[in-house]
Amino acid sequence: MVYQHKQLGVALLCLMTLPAIIIAIVGVVAQQPNIILPVCALIAVVAFLFSSLNISIDETSLYWSFGPGFWRKSISLSDIASARIVDAKWYYGLGIRLIPTGWLYIVSGTKAVEVTLTSGKRISLGSDETDALLAAIQQATSGN
Repeated sequence: MVYQHKQLGVALLCLMTLPAIIIAIVGVVAQQPNIILPVCALIAVVAFLFSSLNISIDETSLYWSFGPGFWRKSISLSDIASARIVDAKWYYGLGIRLIPTGWLYIVSGTKAVEVTLTSGKRISLGSDETDALLAAIQQATSGN
């Protein structure tokens, strides 16, 4: 394994906790307890699935997934033309987003590594260690 990092989505977890608390309070005040459990369970599942962003690089591919391996994606290192650090606008949000430059996968923060493929397609991977991720991608693709 050339590179492996797991970023905990603290911002995303906080953003998911707030609606759960509000729904629980509203459900209790409105005396609608039947809605509390299913909605809070749904929020908990979504929070679990998107609780972290896992990025790894081996000798052949770049991989990323959320939480326990949800939404696992990969690209061959030979398909990578270039990579650079970019700012992910705060208003792009968190999770999986289609942004003007391509797809963004992010769980916290506003920094990402944008990977440009030989096809011209671009994918941005949010990270709290963009310098290390960029260096790993550049090192892994230097032989291609």
